[in-house]
Amino acid sequence: LGKAKDVWLPYANCFAGGLFLSGGFIHLLGESIGRIEDELPTIEFPVALFFAGLGFLLTFALERLILKGGHHHHHQLSSAPEKPAINSLPSPEVVKSDESTDYNLEYSKE
Repeated sequence: LGKAKDVWLPYANCFAGGLFLSGGFIHLLGESIGRIEDELPTIEFPVALFFAGLGFLLTFALERLILKGGHHHHHQLSSAPEKPAINSLPSPEVVKSDESTDYNLEYSKE
């Protein structure tokens, strides 16, 4: 149970933190909808929901921009052997056969 706890406990902590944050934001969103409707009764557009969605999308876009497409290093949590690096695989070479335009891939055995 020790190794299993090391794997799922960080995910459970992140999930619990997300639940608390989302509960707080949902509570604030309900209040902001009511206040904006009181202040701007002639506008029928859901302004509070628009800004909530816009804030989410801007935060998401900023994160993707900063991380440039994702998180690329991996943590080895089990005792399974690592996969070989891509650079250690043989590279394919295109070889044209003598007949017509058939091409074959041959792998070098370096």
